[in-house]
Amino acid sequence: MGLLSKRTKGSLTDDEAKGEEMYRIYGFELSYFTRKLEVALTMSGRPLERRPKSILMKRSLEHHSGTHQVPVMVTPDGRYLSDTTPIIEEFGDLGGGRHLFPEGEDGVLVRVIEEWLDEWFPRTVIHYRWNFEESARWASGRIAREVMPHVFRPMRPFARRSVAQWGHRAARALAVDSPAGHAGAERVTRRVLGALETQLKHTSFALGDRPTAVDAVLLGAMRAHLAADPVPRRVIEEYPEVFAWAQAPVHVPDSGELCTFRAPNHFARTILNEWPTECGQFLAKNRAALMASTRVVPMCLEGTELTMLARPYTEWSRQHLVRWFNAQDSDLRASIGPWLEDTGLSDALTIDLDAV
Repeated sequence: MGLLSKRTKGSLTDDEAKGEEMYRIYGFELSYFTRKLEVALTMSGRPLERRPKSILMKRSLEHHSGTHQVPVMVTPDGRYLSDTTPIIEEFGDLGGGRHLFPEGEDGVLVRVIEEWLDEWFPRTVIHYRWNFEESARWASGRIAREVMPHVFRPMRPFARRSVAQWGHRAARALAVDSPAGHAGAERVTRRVLGALETQLKHTSFALGDRPTAVDAVLLGAMRAHLAADPVPRRVIEEYPEVFAWAQAPVHVPDSGELCTFRAPNHFARTILNEWPTECGQFLAKNRAALMASTRVVPMCLEGTELTMLARPYTEWSRQHLVRWFNAQDSDLRASIGPWLEDTGLSDALTIDLDAV
């Protein structure tokens, strides 16, 4: 899909026209990517307001943005933008030459780890939300109130069921609708939380002492899901450093170093170990399925044969990452080429740094 941008004359309401510098994010409180974008804009110091994508706004937002997905961001100059990664690329300036997506050597790990968190980690939060009745009922009620804020009380159970049905479809599409899928998602969650718990005892953020897009997506996942839904909240409470970090106000220090691909920290190494197997397998098979015009992606996850739904956006995102690598100067490409091969990422991403 990519970054969709459209400016529509007269498309903002009078209320929206007030506060010309305000960035408005239309999405949901319990949305992974809505909260990711909210954290990123907060880190960049931009004034923002989150508004629900209610049924009253749905038609207008989708018309102007060209997508049914959330979030959609409306900029002060009236542009409608979607897709959080390109939005953060454009608006994630922290000042002082720092950016949530750094360029050059500092950006290699950020790009790779953010991609995994965007394209694979959502399976885990979908599992915890929709495969446990306690979480599903709690979350569906809150989302339904945002989608249909003025629904009559007798219709509220119907609204909740509609939201929950979407959640169960998402679980099937991501292959977390079986006991094997449940167990695998929970093991991944604990590996990620455990690595982050260890890392936050040494650094302020996941990749060092200043924030990146990796922190935005991690905090988005926690604020929308893991520290919000009843069942995963009890899990994340077992990791006190992570739980406190997830609830603390967003802050951006004036300085701070990042680890790089040459010397990844503990958290980065953990995600790099996760990358080539399940996510890398999906990227390759997803690409093949799309080329064959089929919707089914056969997967073998931890020894169990499962199927997932092919996702065109995931292939677009892979290509976006490959284009970034190939846009780097020849010296950097020469340095990271062997590293990509050693970590298994070269095959996982189907990337050839000699092809520019």
